[in-house]
Amino acid sequence: RISGHMFEGALVAGLLSIGAEVMRLGVISTPGVAFLTKALSADAGVMISASHNPVEDNGIKFFGSDGFKLLDAQEAEIEALLEREDNMEDELPRPIGGNIGQVNDYFEGGQKYLQFLKQTIMEDFSGLHIALDCAHGAASPLAAHL
Repeated sequence: RISGHMFEGALVAGLLSIGAEVMRLGVISTPGVAFLTKALSADAGVMISASHNPVEDNGIKFFGSDGFKLLDAQEAEIEALLEREDNMEDELPRPIGGNIGQVNDYFEGGQKYLQFLKQTIMEDFSGLHIALDCAHGAASPLAAHL
């Protein structure tokens, strides 16, 4: 979705403003984000998603450092923070200069995830022809390589 790029920019800017380091993965599936969050020893993972939502909506999924989705109670805490009317100036770090976070692109993360997926397949499927429709979703670029 076109709005996903705008949402990504806002999310990245907010994280950088509190000193976080951000690793952008590009278009990748939700399980790919979960895998890479753990594999890259990230503190957290965030997936901007839309999936089954109406075209005007975006969704967001959070993952802990273990690669698992946050508990409902943890998500509720995040939602409560977002709904606060104050700007939490006293509670969040406000770095300046060289202490502002950095963003790095790690678009080869999809290949790392693909290698992991291939290692999970123990059978030999050579010669087998499979029809697969990913509906132009986030898994589409990798699907042909499986």
